[in-house]
Amino acid sequence: MATNLSFSDALRVLLSDVARHRFTNRRQINPASQLFQTVTAAIEAGYLADAKATDAQAPLATIDLTNASLTATGNAKLTELVQQGEQE
Repeated sequence: MATNLSFSDALRVLLSDVARHRFTNRRQINPASQLFQTVTAAIEAGYLADAKATDAQAPLATIDLTNASLTATGNAKLTELVQQGEQE
């Protein structure tokens, strides 16, 4: 994920990728990265089910989206973000 994306764009890409089951492996990642921050925000907002993000205080954090899926709220948010993108 590029670092010059807005949070809304990063969230749309993440939710879309989860819906398409594009995450096939756990990943170690910099906890300051935009991807980690987007994943943790999506989990906290209730957009993802069965998603894990751990050890944000460690030099490398872990995200596991292999079994992740969108919740009803996540589906609604993805639809909203896609519609916003089409209007811009």
